[in-house]
Amino acid sequence: MKWYNKCIFIFKSRGEKSKEMNLQQAKDSVEKWSRFIELVSNYEVTSLETDAIYEYALDNNVSNVAVKLNEKGHRIQGVRGPKKLNSNDVTEILQREIIDELHSVIKNTLQKNQRKMRGRK
Repeated sequence: MKWYNKCIFIFKSRGEKSKEMNLQQAKDSVEKWSRFIELVSNYEVTSLETDAIYEYALDNNVSNVAVKLNEKGHRIQGVRGPKKLNSNDVTEILQREIIDELHSVIKNTLQKNQRKMRGRK
């Protein structure tokens, strides 16, 4: 076994505790993030839903996504007609039935972020 297969890498994501990982785990992590980058880079925005998914992939913040969607002129139907989106509207859009691979990743990320906000892991 080569020496680098025995190495332990310390990896720390923003807002997370440090994690120890071996070489294979590091390679798996790189593959996962490379796939995410590929999905986001090649994503085609065709509707309000896909725009919300794309913007959340870039920003990871539903409030900021709502602001960006409103700036782009997106509106949803309210009781009294079209209205601007708020963070609850964006969350509802992202939690809908999965429409593509990036949406699956984003929905999972959103659920993890919501659990963190509630104090659970």
